[in-house]
Amino acid sequence: MQPLIRPLPTAKINARNTALLVIDMENDFVAAAAVQETPEGRAIIPAINRLIAWARLLRIPIIFTHEMHRPDGSDYGIELEYDPIHCLENTPGCELIEGLDVRPQDYRIRNKRRYDCFLGTDLDLLLRCQKQENLICCGVTTHVCVMSTVYTARNLDYRVLVPQDAVAAVSPEHQAAALLCMSDVFAYITTVDQICTQIMPVTVPIAIEKIFDQGTPDRICTALMPALCDALACDRCFLYLRRPQTGQGRITHCYSHSPDDPNLTGGTWIEEGDDVAVKDPLMAIAFRTSDAVFVDDIETAAADVVNVVYEREGFGHRALIHAPIYYNGELYGILEPCVFGQPRIWTEGDRQITAFVQEKLGDLIPDLLSDLL
Repeated sequence: MQPLIRPLPTAKINARNTALLVIDMENDFVAAAAVQETPEGRAIIPAINRLIAWARLLRIPIIFTHEMHRPDGSDYGIELEYDPIHCLENTPGCELIEGLDVRPQDYRIRNKRRYDCFLGTDLDLLLRCQKQENLICCGVTTHVCVMSTVYTARNLDYRVLVPQDAVAAVSPEHQAAALLCMSDVFAYITTVDQICTQIMPVTVPIAIEKIFDQGTPDRICTALMPALCDALACDRCFLYLRRPQTGQGRITHCYSHSPDDPNLTGGTWIEEGDDVAVKDPLMAIAFRTSDAVFVDDIETAAADVVNVVYEREGFGHRALIHAPIYYNGELYGILEPCVFGQPRIWTEGDRQITAFVQEKLGDLIPDLLSDLL
């Protein structure tokens, strides 16, 4: 029997209430000849990576789980009546399989002692704190850890989506049975393509995408600033780069629609100072998270988000996007498109473009700094 395929409630799913959960893609489950090898586990890595890439562009949280057990076996309980010893702490078996797109900023749920990702972990707390309502579940195995997690998520009132081409079981029969059971009342069974192209497609202007094929990082950034001004309908856009090791930074690229606006580009690296996060709350936020801050109006923004005097006197804008650029888990820059003279309500399209560019600029950081130093 085939799983029940329901129409997806697309109106209830967006980038700010959805998380991606990658379940137990560990060596002891996925590697060749592993103690509990899932034969199709390696085959779904490209599909999972596509979901991950899509989630990064939309700034959807990505959560990886690790089943782990104490070396003395004291937490296995009756699991050893069904399974061999596996996923012992501090062994390669607990590490995520090679080829999976894992980044330092991704969330990890470690010390998962049972099949269910919620049982005895802080997964529910993490999702509640982020106000998540929807959970996309992928990984292994479909009929054990994925299904156990889906059942609990549904009972906790999360809306669950399971892309059937991004989960794997130990046999086709187990896969079919698990998908059938979950499709009854526990999850929406879907595909990676449907999630990436129909539920929340990433819509980035072709002109922006093509810029990242234009040779050197310096040339890319030079072309990117005016293109972003056009795509986001902004008055000015600049890129501030920083060197975390030295605490120095400078604006390396800037474009303004008006020739009367001052050129903010600086030729020398300047000390940021120990108080940079004190005088500029937006920088304080950027040091904590890679999420962009969209300020519709500095005059009405909360004081813990915007220092109005600092923004007004230092930059002169009224609305802005403060988009951190991260590389290897560290803050290496800020992309800042802005509007002068009037507030601006930033749209979902603006958020998608910004997230796409943040991700692309993060990948350029090593070569870009090399070009500029």
